[in-house]
Amino acid sequence: MTPLNLVRLGVRKDLLMSLAKRQGRDVDTGYAVHGALAAVWQDHAPVPFRVNPRARSTSHLEVWAYSPLPDDSLREHASKYANPDTVDLVDLGELKSRPVPAFEVGDLVGFELRACPIVRSVMKGKNPRPPHKSKKTGREREVSREMDAWLHARLRATEMGKPVPSKDDVYRKWFELQLGSRPGQAREPWHDGVAVRAFKLTGILGERLYRRELPDKAGNRPGHRLERPDVHMEGVLEVKDSAAFRALLTRGVGRHRAFGFGMLVPVPPRMSC
Repeated sequence: MTPLNLVRLGVRKDLLMSLAKRQGRDVDTGYAVHGALAAVWQDHAPVPFRVNPRARSTSHLEVWAYSPLPDDSLREHASKYANPDTVDLVDLGELKSRPVPAFEVGDLVGFELRACPIVRSVMKGKNPRPPHKSKKTGREREVSREMDAWLHARLRATEMGKPVPSKDDVYRKWFELQLGSRPGQAREPWHDGVAVRAFKLTGILGERLYRRELPDKAGNRPGHRLERPDVHMEGVLEVKDSAAFRALLTRGVGRHRAFGFGMLVPVPPRMSC
């Protein structure tokens, strides 16, 4: 079985903000933490991760993440390879981990999740992109873009003259689609590992995310702001395939997993969700 550890670590708020200012970026917290973890651990940075919203420290962000490496190996790697300018971002002395247990078929597992439920669509919505013109054929085609799954469902329902579905229904359907294989697509290792037995939205926010574009001809990667949904959900899952569920925990759910979204956290099941 592939090793998987739940890691808790503290990121210094003052150094994190200083790093962002030195880089000249007005970034969101998820992007800043992503940069900090990458600076300390490079390709071994724990991911997916989430910033614990319940933590009360005024000096540190409490970050939970998954990693194949236990805490002693993470400390060793950081002491050898971390960038000297950023090694103090993480309080290595307080870094802790524990192995994620194996969940068996039939187990009921509660979960908490902060997700970015988006779909790709050519529907217009706000700030539509102009059509893309092919250099080879000269033909224009609509350009797909990321859209809030509920906004997409609302626009589609309005176009078809149907009632607008609730956010609970739309986000639950989006969540279930992330978990299973789809007709015509290859089955991934994390597909079909669980079934949703209870689901509840616990918070819906908007988040302005900072992202960098692909390199241009000069090698530059300009940054830009995106507005994306920030949705918190909880519920109960029934394990159908132990290996697939473990792969799901390792990978995370949905898009923007490297930036603080998509970490599925097992908790005691509450069927009242």
